[in-house]
Amino acid sequence: MPVRSALKLSHLCLLLTLLITIGCGSSEPQDQPEPISGAALWLETCAGCHGPYGEGSDVGPDLRYQVGTLSFDDVVATIVDGSGSMDPVQLSTAEAEAVAHFLLEELL
Repeated sequence: MPVRSALKLSHLCLLLTLLITIGCGSSEPQDQPEPISGAALWLETCAGCHGPYGEGSDVGPDLRYQVGTLSFDDVVATIVDGSGSMDPVQLSTAEAEAVAHFLLEELL
């Protein structure tokens, strides 16, 4: 094999190895789910009845003074299971936890 062909072949192998290494060595996870936004879920599923700030409406009660007496787990359970005249909200446990965190830590 002539030297020039061997040199081209070695460069090609080096380039191929480099491309494979770069493509496989990505530090970014490919399929990482988006974080759940408790604020967005609150506005989508809760604010219609409880108001954007938890102040209540004709449909749902004012939460500003009630929720502070409940634990995080109690709020999650109320969202998932419903309470009194409130039907269960169709959210996953993780989504209900995001809403509860938003409600207890940021909104109220």
